Amino acid sequence: VLAQCGRLEALVNHALETEDELLMKIVRNISQQEDQDIKALFRPFLAKFAATVQEPQLTADFALELLGTLGNIALPEFEYEEILGERGLIEFLSEPLVPVETEDDMLLEAVIFIGTVCTEKTAQEILRSGIASRLLNLLEEKKDDEEIVLQTAFALHKLLLCEAAREELLTKTQVLPYLVDLLNNKNAEVKLTADKALDYVMDVSEQHAPK
Repeated sequence: VLAQCGRLEALVNHALETEDELLMKIVRNISQQEDQDIKALFRPFLAKFAATVQEPQLTADFALELLGTLGNIALPEFEYEEILGERGLIEFLSEPLVPVETEDDMLLEAVIFIGTVCTEKTAQEILRSGIASRLLNLLEEKKDDEEIVLQTAFALHKLLLCEAAREELLTKTQVLPYLVDLLNNKNAEVKLTADKALDYVMDVSEQHAPK
């Protein structure tokens, strides 16, 4: 309702100015709406969100809500490489992907955001940052956390969809054995995500198709 009444900008600005966790949670809840017209209303705030989430004075709860908001805003036509390159967000995000140093809820939101921003234009930068290997490490370290495993598998699938990253991912990492292993996961969504990723590899790369 707030978004549709044109009051989203005031809410977002107030949340960012006050660093109020409850207000940011409201913003995040709005961003979860499936309606792409509502998600598009967040476009003007993405650069600001990307800069703010890296500020060291933020409380963990506020940063979590802010990162969760960023992960929710999946806009197919948006050029995420602009905010990733200019704001240094990829380098910042590679740090939360160390399981022993990060709470699980922040780990999950970081993985979701990577899946959101992974496009043909951002995939190379994601690979250069070392995030792909950290995602694979998460599959091992957090194998009992179904949601982290699911979102990690989805992020890896998104990387494999990108021609700019696919060959390097297939030849320089163990992504295929990890995905094959996920076919035995007890979670149906995890198995389906891994299966889709492997099917895509078989379709586009006979050389790397799992035997």
